Amino acid sequence: MSQTAAASSAHPQYPAGFRKRRGLNWGSLGLLYTSFYMCRYNLSIANKSISQEFGFTRADMGLIITTALFAYACGQIINGLLTDRIGGKKAMLIGATGTVIMNIIFGAASLFGVFAPANFHGGMGLYENRGSIAFVAADFEHLPELTLKLRTGTNGIPIYVLGQLSEPTRSLIKTEATNPVDAAQQTMALTADFNHIIETQDLAHTEPFTKTKFSRGTTALITTNMDVATRTEVNRLILDESFGQELRKSHQWLLKMPFFGAGIFIGLLTLFVVIRGMDGYMQAFGAPGMVKINAAWFNRRERGRFSGIFGFMINLGRLGIFKMGPALLAGFSVLGLIHVGPLHWRWLFWVPSMICAIMALVMAFAVKETPEEVGFVGVIADETAPATGDARADFKLVFYKIVSNPVVWVTACAYACTGAVRQAVDQWFPRYMQDLYDVDLASKSFQFLAFMIPLVASVGSLTSGYISDTVFKGRRTPVAAGLYFMETAIILLAAQFHSANMAILFFILISFTANSTHSILGSAAPMDIGGRKMAGFALGLIDSFQYFGGSLAGYFLGNLLDKSLGNYFYFMAPFGLIGGLLMLTILGKISDPKPGQGAH
Repeated sequence: MSQTAAASSAHPQYPAGFRKRRGLNWGSLGLLYTSFYMCRYNLSIANKSISQEFGFTRADMGLIITTALFAYACGQIINGLLTDRIGGKKAMLIGATGTVIMNIIFGAASLFGVFAPANFHGGMGLYENRGSIAFVAADFEHLPELTLKLRTGTNGIPIYVLGQLSEPTRSLIKTEATNPVDAAQQTMALTADFNHIIETQDLAHTEPFTKTKFSRGTTALITTNMDVATRTEVNRLILDESFGQELRKSHQWLLKMPFFGAGIFIGLLTLFVVIRGMDGYMQAFGAPGMVKINAAWFNRRERGRFSGIFGFMINLGRLGIFKMGPALLAGFSVLGLIHVGPLHWRWLFWVPSMICAIMALVMAFAVKETPEEVGFVGVIADETAPATGDARADFKLVFYKIVSNPVVWVTACAYACTGAVRQAVDQWFPRYMQDLYDVDLASKSFQFLAFMIPLVASVGSLTSGYISDTVFKGRRTPVAAGLYFMETAIILLAAQFHSANMAILFFILISFTANSTHSILGSAAPMDIGGRKMAGFALGLIDSFQYFGGSLAGYFLGNLLDKSLGNYFYFMAPFGLIGGLLMLTILGKISDPKPGQGAH
């Protein structure tokens, strides 16, 4: 059997030493990409800590997530095309360098300068009419929640505030407002009483506020002897932060940076958004680079299984940060000899960046872009061009071939649906479990979930890739369609149960289905469509849509969660259905075996 024929068969026979060299290549690439994921999903573990320190709402954190994912999506298109020109190895090294730098900067961004409260929020006065919480309630949307919390609150702060309200106000809020007139009366009374508290008291030095943890900006303003203006401002901030995020607006803290004796004010949220967006773009060099290199090392009938291994490496990175992140925040010991106390959330960005830097050095020395570079000429047949040893292609040719292929666009749109579900889980499941069920990140239940999500995702990736290779002879769409419809049913069931244990079960099941479609559509299909010369751009274009879809799970999902955590699963359900329907339109149009190949 010739080398070319061997390479195209279901169980190819390779020259001595080829598999070992390919394993070294793939292992080095895979571990570097694993570290990329540790630098990407650290934000999901740090989400609540950052939010608490700076008073950010879920929508604020979602804006950081959306910007990073959107920048990643744009980068996939641009960098996919660049990767086909400069080569996969250079692309991955550029991406690794960028994400290391951006993660270090993200952790250090709030270390310098001092904080000042912004007196604006979306162009409006944060405390218009000096009403603080009462101003938020003035739009009536959250008035019932506020009055209910004041009437039934069991911790010290609602009880204290209720005791400071005037008797007429307490009488007014005994029942929920059922019409605009009653709501307006309650709002006016609460505004007057809140303003009285703000202007006459020293809440920072009054129990129960002295035992409450406030944002870093508020804490920085609290001193023993505050002047009247500062005390009033601090009282407003304390009252706002004393209630749940669903009842207040974000503070939008400004970071005052020293600059030649003067001060430059930067919106801290804006700074985080910009840094994370730049990191998203740099990370977008990783996937096209890795897939392009491996398209030259794996033949068509192996790529589904490769996609499963690809998914495994991704999930290894997620498992790494989901296990390491809580340990860094809670403190840990090494072999019982070295004990490290709880670390600040910044270390969630610094430690993964160190790991990524080390793996980039390993990859730089170990990886070769094609088998031909190490003497294995013609071992892997390229269906789109002769195996000349050159994996680079002309810009114009690549762009036209990929963009003019309608299957690419349908696959990309379906992949956007995968992205919306996958990112909704990955970016928010720690925060969801913390906010709704008070689950500690170091608890056994969270650690079980953090272990199982990557595990079942890997199983799903490997299983779906193997089934599409063997049972369906390289056809990806029937497998993907079935997974999408299964996913939709699971998500709708998840919304009907309301316990921590059931949430854990459904997170595991959703992760299995979402990551199964992620692996076969995100890596196997682009290699099938693009071959070794065009796999980078095919992957970049298709994968970008996953992150365009995933970006919806940032700011928009964060907004929905600020309104009600019950919106979480319902946000995901439509995407599973749409993805399945799209796959049905291209059944048999990806990786159909050519005549004469199906019997191998």
